Amino acid sequence: MVNGYGFVSDEIVGSSYGYPYAVNALGIAPLYLIVTGYAQLIFGGHAAVYAIWLLQVFAGTLTCYLAFRITRILSNERAAQITLLALALSPALILEPSNIMTESLYILFITAGCWLHIEYLTMRDRDDMLWWMPVLTGAVFGLAT
Repeated sequence: MVNGYGFVSDEIVGSSYGYPYAVNALGIAPLYLIVTGYAQLIFGGHAAVYAIWLLQVFAGTLTCYLAFRITRILSNERAAQITLLALALSPALILEPSNIMTESLYILFITAGCWLHIEYLTMRDRDDMLWWMPVLTGAVFGLAT
């Protein structure tokens, strides 16, 4: 969280909440830093932690929904429901939101990229194929990294 604050506050080196940060030495994806940094700027203190937790819970919920959609496209409704139940009870999606880490957003964007790609493949034979779907898919996969 401290690195996120430094990333959006335009300070390269400093400290926040008593912890030092050095934005120029970061090795993680910037999207997560932007999300945590703006949550701290908007909410501040403990409210920022709760806002990030809530965002990560939403990311896990959306991941379950996208996996449901993927399975429904590739298989059937029953398999999609089983997938949804399995992911909803998955320790990764239950425990990850309680930790303020990059994995929740990473899992969401990888799943969203897979869903967009599968949607594109199912509509590619139609005459009204959307030319921007591969571009959007690439952008979503890029946000994951």
